[in-house]
Amino acid sequence: MKTSPKKRTRREIRALSPLQWSRVVRAFKIAKALTTAEGRRTYGPAFVSYDDMVLKHARAALDNRGDQAHWGPIFPVFHRLVNFV
Repeated sequence: MKTSPKKRTRREIRALSPLQWSRVVRAFKIAKALTTAEGRRTYGPAFVSYDDMVLKHARAALDNRGDQAHWGPIFPVFHRLVNFV
């Protein structure tokens, strides 16, 4: 029997405890310091570097067909939490 993944909750950034905030900062520092390949070797296949996330976002937002990341039903899916924290 497969267990379901732990449900994630997106928290308001201004309501984070000092410990939670330090974990967020650490995760961003790691995501910025490592390439996607390095991060995946260390943290698993879901890791995406900060720079790769920015590029993906820019490509979608600046798409010739129109903004593919905002202004539609795709917004919550496109802006999901990436599992590197």
